[in-house]
Amino acid sequence: MVRKSTASLIWLALLLSSVDASRQRPGQTRSKAPLLFEAQPLRQTVREGEPIHLRFRLTNIGNKDVLVNRHFRLFDLVDLRIVGQTGQRVEWCGVIPQIVDTPGAFILLAPRAHVEKVLLVSCDKDARWGYAFPGPGQYEVTATYQLHYPLNFLREAARSALVVKGLVVAKSIQVRVEPP
Repeated sequence: MVRKSTASLIWLALLLSSVDASRQRPGQTRSKAPLLFEAQPLRQTVREGEPIHLRFRLTNIGNKDVLVNRHFRLFDLVDLRIVGQTGQRVEWCGVIPQIVDTPGAFILLAPRAHVEKVLLVSCDKDARWGYAFPGPGQYEVTATYQLHYPLNFLREAARSALVVKGLVVAKSIQVRVEPP
């Protein structure tokens, strides 16, 4: 048993240390999963330069357990498409974090259960990572959630639970940035 657990952890580390080449982006195949993904701004209106935080919630609306990652990392598990009122896209700034998940990052989400997290989505003052909102205006934000791991790994981790590989898309939300 210990050998199998150690081998599983090594296998998991190797699999998760590389990015899955089959990553999908918005506009590609979307999941018909029993998951509801929601994004909500903590504040609908912020002043330019203030941090923009969003609350993300993933709810199992099906009748069977679903394997999910409880971490909502930007540019990895959660991807944002942010568009300003003139159609300009808000771009990513800073580094792309490379984080390896441990087995504890994956949970089985029971029917009607949810997991949620609040994330800073705008670049912080140290510009480590986030989205660089170019200035005042109204922005439309569309969030997607997706597991980017090899399907065979996910199925093994899920046991009898469902595995969702496609995009789970949240309804678009609005965030307004006011002049300072």
